[in-house]
Amino acid sequence: MQGYAAPPDDFRRRAEEWVDRLEAEFQDVAGYMDRVVVPEVRREAASAARLLAGHLDRLADRLQAADRKPGL
Repeated sequence: MQGYAAPPDDFRRRAEEWVDRLEAEFQDVAGYMDRVVVPEVRREAASAARLLAGHLDRLADRLQAADRKPGL
């Protein structure tokens, strides 16, 4: 019993072109992520960290003030 026949040259050429286009698209997506998404995520994370730090600072102030009240 013989194995599968080799695909026609036209099919092989089209498949290689498709793989090349797909590879280029992936490179474009990776570049977009590096240029746009990653810096935006970093900015948002920094903003969220500052906001959280402010909330924690106010919580620490309230805990410290409650500790100073007599009778608690």
